[in-house]
Amino acid sequence: MASHANESLNNGFEIEFLRQGKGNSSLKGKLFAQGQTWEVTNQFDAIHADDFIQLQIDVHNDESPSHIIIWNRSNGDDFSEGSAVLNSAEEIDGSPGIGVGTRWGVKLNNGALFRAEKMDPKFEE
Repeated sequence: MASHANESLNNGFEIEFLRQGKGNSSLKGKLFAQGQTWEVTNQFDAIHADDFIQLQIDVHNDESPSHIIIWNRSNGDDFSEGSAVLNSAEEIDGSPGIGVGTRWGVKLNNGALFRAEKMDPKFEE
């Protein structure tokens, strides 16, 4: 997923999710921005890659660095900081940086996306 990117979905803030293997393997994740990469796989240990995955993602690019909050929608509609599976401000001391554009989008490789929409953040401080 790219946020705050250019028309080619580059130079923004990117979140990569990867499913590897079969049989209860965990979802893997990485954050990318401004040439830096942060591994965030540990935050997704409880999400099985073989399952139908429903995530709610807030990208607060108006903070420097960007503040990323991700919730597992399979756990309900509690969008508090405490219920997030990833809160970059609390768990990894920020993020790799910020996006520098205005576009957002999703790139898929052997995947299916059932819904994506731009909306107001679910959590604000």
